[in-house]
Amino acid sequence: MVCQEMINFLYVIIDKRRESYLMSIANEFKKLFNEHENILEVTAITAVPMDKKVQDRLEIVLGNKMDKRINLRNIVDKDIIGGVLLRIENKIIDGTVKGQLESMRKTIKNVSL
Repeated sequence: MVCQEMINFLYVIIDKRRESYLMSIANEFKKLFNEHENILEVTAITAVPMDKKVQDRLEIVLGNKMDKRINLRNIVDKDIIGGVLLRIENKIIDGTVKGQLESMRKTIKNVSL
């Protein structure tokens, strides 16, 4: 039943020449699904891949703080040097070495002697 409904939906999309909207439709569906299931998408950017135990612990800690189930995705970016940058919805929590160095650079630049 669900498969036939999905096929019919795709036929309508194709018939109305709305194929270019499929990615937007899928993203909106995922957003609504996550909202319904109380899931929060979080991206953790680190200099090296996160160990599974560390990922699990971070999911638990964030889940308890946000009162949601966490779906954590790890992205590796060697430019951040160390630490972790978290993207949670439209918020960024910067706990990276690069971020700390940048903050220090700005502070030093603004100091007048």
